[in-house]
Amino acid sequence: MPVSKDDSTAEGIGFTRKQVLDRFNASVASLSDWQAILNSPVNRGRRLELCWRIGANLDWIRLDNDIQGNPRSWSVIFLAGCRQV
Repeated sequence: MPVSKDDSTAEGIGFTRKQVLDRFNASVASLSDWQAILNSPVNRGRRLELCWRIGANLDWIRLDNDIQGNPRSWSVIFLAGCRQV
């Protein structure tokens, strides 16, 4: 799904996967309990990822590009729209 550089995209308003994870990390940075929980796995080479939970199903948001190499700046908010349908 190519997006024109002139179009308003999710990248501009902070809904890319990286932007959401960066905001999460900034929000919990001062909480010592979160740091204790997150630091051990991260120090072992693991990383945080995003997913939508719908019932017992998890839909992971981990690909920054589609199969044609186009950026998926809308991936974080995509399932919110699908959920409404």
